[in-house]
Amino acid sequence: AGAAVTGVIQSSSAVVGILQSVASSVGLKFCAVFAVIIGVNIGDCITTFLVCRIGAKPEQIRTCVLMLEGKWTKKHIDLSLPDKEYYVIGNEEMLKQVWINLLDNAVKFSMASGTVEVQIAENSNTLDVLITNHGETIPPDKLEKIFGKFYQADESHATEGNGIGLAIVKKIVELHNGEVKVHSQNGKTTFTVELPR
Repeated sequence: AGAAVTGVIQSSSAVVGILQSVASSVGLKFCAVFAVIIGVNIGDCITTFLVCRIGAKPEQIRTCVLMLEGKWTKKHIDLSLPDKEYYVIGNEEMLKQVWINLLDNAVKFSMASGTVEVQIAENSNTLDVLITNHGETIPPDKLEKIFGKFYQADESHATEGNGIGLAIVKKIVELHNGEVKVHSQNGKTTFTVELPR
């Protein structure tokens, strides 16, 4: 049985075809998760890139914040969001998954009654989206592994998660020729997504 499964996974063109069908029927989130797990390039499955609005309403980040409203209101978290509209070339659904994963992470690891901040900065070559939460500092040795598949910085498993959210973020950002970074110090953790303009 193991050999049969391996044979299917190694047939990348067949897998890509399956994922393209999955993406069109049940959405990109499931497609991205499956692609990351089995090691298929998400870019082979999804090729639609459009101009996306990621700043002020009605745009991606605020939409994602509303989708997570039940989680941040339960912890009485305040959100600081940008009030200007920005544009970037990208796949709208895939980038939406980036913001959902990073915002969900920020809320999950924030202290109760804390603040999650979203900032957007325009540079000459990139548009940088910074998502910051206040909670426990992530140790340097764990920062190095945080984007690894199935890795969870919270080894106690006290928080929900399967360890692939940040791996998906990294894959999608790289597909957009961008970069994702994380900095954690003195109880403040910031994920920065740099997307080319």
